[in-house]
Amino acid sequence: MHEDVYDELVERVLARLAALPVGDPLDPATFVGPVVTEAAMERILGVIDRAASDGATLLAGGGRMGGDLANGWFVAPTVFGDVDHDSDLARNEVFGPVQAILRFASDAEVLAKANDSPYGLAAYVHTADPDRLARFVDGLEAGVIMTNGLGDLSPATPFGGFRQSGFGREGGRAGYEEMVQRTTVLDAAPRTTADEGAT
Repeated sequence: MHEDVYDELVERVLARLAALPVGDPLDPATFVGPVVTEAAMERILGVIDRAASDGATLLAGGGRMGGDLANGWFVAPTVFGDVDHDSDLARNEVFGPVQAILRFASDAEVLAKANDSPYGLAAYVHTADPDRLARFVDGLEAGVIMTNGLGDLSPATPFGGFRQSGFGREGGRAGYEEMVQRTTVLDAAPRTTADEGAT
């Protein structure tokens, strides 16, 4: 988040998080359910412990859910602020309910940080400035860039990443082309005037 709006947006994130229903994944009202296995829960709790020891500021959550959910594989929705760009939390996807919030001061800084990754599947940009949005879309190295929210990804839309997030695309025409082998034929035979007239 840009340092000019960091505090305000962190407050909004925490307020939204506090309102999310956590519980039974079969209940349509539930927004956050358990993680998939006990091993996944332990891995995520390890990420949380490392983030705290790396100096990130724990803003919400930070462990297992208690009460009626204590016996399940429920990790409390967790938010860390002032996360260091070079930390494990910032550089690797958690695959769990853990949010890392980093500060930035300039567009150049955040673009450099966003592209300084071995991955490049998706990026998200939120701004009301169309020129700034265009600069980010042009500068980000990601297979999918979503702007000002989550768009619907149609099956006709090519999907894939950069670097270790994969190569090639699935979906749409680009996805079909992944399944096609093309042959280029170069005919080096000399042509005569009669040949040219016949074509």
